[in-house]
Amino acid sequence: GCVANAHAQSSKSIILEEAGNEKQALSSKIYITSDPRGEHSAQDIVQRFKNNIRGVPNNENYIRFPMHVEPYWAAVQIDNKTKDTQWVLDFGTIHDGRSGMLSKLLVYEGKTRKIFFDGLGSSFDKDTGGVTSSIPLTLKANESSILVFYIVPDDYYPLTLYPSITKILFGFKKIYKSIILK
Repeated sequence: GCVANAHAQSSKSIILEEAGNEKQALSSKIYITSDPRGEHSAQDIVQRFKNNIRGVPNNENYIRFPMHVEPYWAAVQIDNKTKDTQWVLDFGTIHDGRSGMLSKLLVYEGKTRKIFFDGLGSSFDKDTGGVTSSIPLTLKANESSILVFYIVPDDYYPLTLYPSITKILFGFKKIYKSIILK
C-alpha cells in the first residue's frame, strides 16, 4: 500500500507559544498518507508517525486533494508550549481559498486517543461540506500532541483545505466581533 511512498522525515512540528501568533496555520507541517484500500486506523497513523514513517510532507500553505473519493490520513505534531489547553481547529473558508467538500472527516488526537470530531456516519452534513464551524480541541499544556485527520473528499470538486489552530478565547473574540460589527 502506502509504505512505498512513506518517507522518514526529520522532526517538523507546529509550536504553540504564549506570545505566538493568534492563528497558526498547520498545512506546511502536515504529512499525508493515501489509504485507497482503507488499511489503516487512526492509531496506526499515530504509531507510524512516532516511528518516523509519516507519509508525504505537504510543504504548502494549503492541502489539495485529487477529485475522487479516496481516503487520506493527515498527521501533524503540535508542541503546546503554553498553559492553554483549549484550542479551535478550523479548515478554512472560501475567503482563505477553501474549496470542495468532504464526504467523511475524523479528527483524532493520538496520545490521549480522543476523537474531537466524528464525521464518519450518515449524520455527517455533506450538503454544507461537512465542516461549517470550528472544532474545539483540548491539548495538554506544555506537551506534544499528534493530531490525525481522516479525510475522504467528495468527487464533486477538488478539495482544498487551509487548516489552522487558534486559542479558543481569541476564536470567540473574533466570532463576537463579527457579530457585533454586522
